This record gives sequence, C-alpha cells and structure tokens, in this order.
Amino acid sequence: MKEPDPIKREELRARVTKEELPFYLSKFEKIVKDNGGYSVGSDVTWSDLVLAVLLDQFEGMYGRAALNIYPSLKGLKERIHDVPNVKAYLEKRPPRSPLPRQ
Repeated sequence: MKEPDPIKREELRARVTKEELPFYLSKFEKIVKDNGGYSVGSDVTWSDLVLAVLLDQFEGMYGRAALNIYPSLKGLKERIHDVPNVKAYLEKRPPRSPLPRQ
C-alpha cells in the first residue's frame, strides 16, 4: 500500500492476492480443519480470536465471498462471532469505513 510507484504497487498487490494469500490461507485452512475447527486444541483460544479478527479484516478488503473457498476458516470466524460477548460487541460496534485503496 505504501509503494509510491503505482505500477509497482499494482504488481505487488497482484502477487499478494494471487500467490501469497492463497499460500498462507490454505495452510491456515488445513490447520483449522485438522484441529476440528480451531487453530489450537479443541476449544476457543486467544489464537482463534486473533485469527477471527484478521479474517474479518481480510473480508473487509476482499469482500464477504473471499473466504468461501476456505470453509474451515470461515466457520472459525463465524463461531467466534457467535460467542455471546463477541456477538454483543459486534452488534454495537459502529460501522467500519472501507480500507482505502491506493
């Protein structure tokens, strides 16, 4: 995002979107799937909360359908968003403005 050259910035964005994100998201998808829907162990941990925040931000940048090809990650995010205190916070949270595209 901070690359001053617009052509290089788009090249970097394309590489991240087409190569790096799928590479890492597929690894996280496997971890969550292999752990029965959690990132570590068999119950909610801080790791799941952090991952849910990052996945929410990812959807904010790439759209709600962005996690459709990662069903375990999408399920983890939804499970965390259904935790009563998290759900109550999300219902009261002011709407977020979209991230700026440069």
